[in-house]
This record gives sequence, C-alpha cells and structure tokens, in this order.
Amino acid sequence: YGSGAWMLYSVEISRLNRAAIGSAAVFFLLQVSLTEQASPWPAIWRSALAAVVLAVFRGLRRRWVSVQRRDGRYITPVLLVGSGPESEELFHLFKDHPEIGYTVSGLIPSDRLLPTWCNGLRSFPSTESCASAARACGASVVLIDASAFDGAELEQTLAGLAGSGLQVRLAGGFDGWSRNSRRSVKAVPLAYESIYDVAPADLPRWQLGIKRVLDTVVGAGALVLCLPVLVVAALAVRIVDGSPVFIRQQRVGRFGRLFTMLKLRTMVVNAEARLPEVLPMNMRDGPLFKADADPRITPLGRFLRAASIDEIPQLLNVMRGDMSLVGPRPSLPDECMSFDGTLRLRERVPPGLSGLWQVEARDMPSFRAYRRLDLYYVQNWSLGLDLAILMVTPVVVAARAWRAVQRLLPGRRTSSALSLLD
Repeated sequence: YGSGAWMLYSVEISRLNRAAIGSAAVFFLLQVSLTEQASPWPAIWRSALAAVVLAVFRGLRRRWVSVQRRDGRYITPVLLVGSGPESEELFHLFKDHPEIGYTVSGLIPSDRLLPTWCNGLRSFPSTESCASAARACGASVVLIDASAFDGAELEQTLAGLAGSGLQVRLAGGFDGWSRNSRRSVKAVPLAYESIYDVAPADLPRWQLGIKRVLDTVVGAGALVLCLPVLVVAALAVRIVDGSPVFIRQQRVGRFGRLFTMLKLRTMVVNAEARLPEVLPMNMRDGPLFKADADPRITPLGRFLRAASIDEIPQLLNVMRGDMSLVGPRPSLPDECMSFDGTLRLRERVPPGLSGLWQVEARDMPSFRAYRRLDLYYVQNWSLGLDLAILMVTPVVVAARAWRAVQRLLPGRRTSSALSLLD
C-alpha cells in the first residue's frame, strides 16, 4: 500500500459513503414521487451494500497491485535530485515500500558529494543535465528535493527539464506537518514575498466521539463473534502449555498513561527472565525487538501470533477505553523511553488493536517504517482512514493465518487466489 496510499484509500471510502448517501436519497425521492407510500429502508440497504462491495473490490485491487510491485513489476524508475535529509527519507521510503511503485535508479547530489546512504546508487555530477541523466538511468520521473536547493538553482533545474517529456515532481520543505490533511496553509500578501499562514491542526470532537462509539459498537460485536475462537484457544493453551492462560502487560496509552493490556500467553512462563539470551537474535533496528526463531515462543504460540488470535482479549481493552480499534501499536514503557519527542506525538491518540504499522509493516525490521507510519497516522487521522484500515485488517489477518497453516503443512503451496492476500 504505502503510507500515502492509505490517505487516498480513505478518501475513496469517504467518497463512496457520500455517493451511497446521495444515491439512497435520490432513489427514495423517486419512490416517493412514483408511489404514495414508500419506505426508505430498501434505498438505504441497497446503497450501503453497493458501497461495501465497491470498497472491498477496490481494496483487493490495491492489494493485488501491492503484491505485484513487491515482486518487481509495475515499478517506475525515478531520478532523485538532491542529497539532503529529506532526499534520504525519500530514498528509504521507496526502498522500504516497493508497493508505492517507485524505485530510485539514479541520484544527482545537491552538494556534489555522494552521500553514504545511497549504497552505490548510480550518480550524476550536475543538475544541468537532469534530462540526460534521467534517460541514462532509465527514469521516467524526476523527483526534486526542493529543500536542498536555493530558489535560483531550483528555477534553473526546472527550466532545464521543460519540454523534456519527463514527469517532474517536487518534494521537501514541508515535511511532517504538511502531510496533515486538517492543517490549513493560506497565502498571506506581504509586499512581494511568498508568505504562508499555517493554521494548527485540531481533532474535531464530534469525530472523536464517533470514533469512541465505533470502538464500542464494533468492538462489542467483534468480541461476541470471536468469543468461541477465544474459548478454544484458551483451552488449547491450558492443555498444551499449562497455566497461566492470559498475561497482563503494562503498556503506554493516550497521553502517556499506563494501562494493563491483556493477551493470550504465547511464550514460556519465564520469558522475561530469558530476554538477555535472545537479544542477539533481534531482527529489528531501533528499540523494538523481534526474532523469528525466538525459542521462548511455544509452537502453539507461533500459530496464535500469526493468526492474531492472541490479541482477541485486547477487545476488552477497547471496550474499557484503554485502546481503540485503530491506532498506533501500544508500546512498552521501556520502548517509549527510547522514543524522541517527535515520535512521542503518537500518544496524542489511543493505541490501537490494528493500525497502519500493524497491517502494512508488522513483519518489516525497519524502525524507520515503524516511525513513519505511526507519525503519518497521528498527523492524518480521520474517520475515513480508520474505516480504510478496518476494512483491510481482516484481509491481512487472513493472510497471516494462511501462512501459519502453510508452515504446518510442508509441501503445500499457496494458491494464486490467496497469494494476493500475502
């Protein structure tokens, strides 16, 4: 998907909802004009069903495109112009998320020095030859980090690309806060200078209220539906791995408040005491820990984790208001101690049972992706984004469960129909 695609998907969901409401109103008005007695419910459920079906098919198509791009197909080569911090961020963004559809095939550094992060990427000496450099490295898009150049250099570079037939895009200068869809940027006349007034972002109280209602209603329904699975899983843990069946962990919630999170036990009883011996197996960079071959995880626990069954008890945390259905991953207090002030902004919203990082990069070792996705969610939160993540979550959970089953059945291959869930 890529973090930017989530905002596009949430916009699609919002537009589909508006189209469904509009079509239901039009259908009902036609009924009223043609018949004396008309009920609005047929129009409502038909429009709602059409919106859900369209949203699901659009989501599956996006997932199919994502899988194809991870396999190296439908990728657009890009010439990156600039070598500042935002250029580095763009380079790692495309590297960590091939599903975005871009790959950096060439670089023109802004300070004539090749940065260390480019890892042997093909480089070109001057911005005066952007068009020829793009053709030399097979790029059809020229992406310019505007923050790495002054006004004259940027104007000269753009003038050199005029009429080249290449797609030219600008980035930089508005990192972080500019991605907030609720922040208003307006031009303010001040002599002949380009001055902009930036209004602060506010989370609408009515949307926060709807989010809480959604958490309560959907969380209660999900808990009822998942209760048989939870009972069977708890009995399996009790019989196979013994007591305790559940574990309670201290996690950091909204505004830094600590709360007790519930999970099914998937590790041996003395897992915390054995942490030092498995630290060298950590596959993640940064303060997070993950080891695929962690010996502390029980065989049953591996399946429960892969299928996210161990997280079903967290629906109780959602009902109590400690968590939300969608939000950043609830962090351990020790992890939060390693976060900088910017990343601690994730505490502005409740932690979530699902979220951008959980559905898009949960198995990715990059802490950079974890940071980017959590901050993106906080800065761009909306009900549409929550609905988009909720609709994709069952697909991601089904894919993880399917892979877990495949591991238990050696020699079996994932069918092409289910590969798009991967």
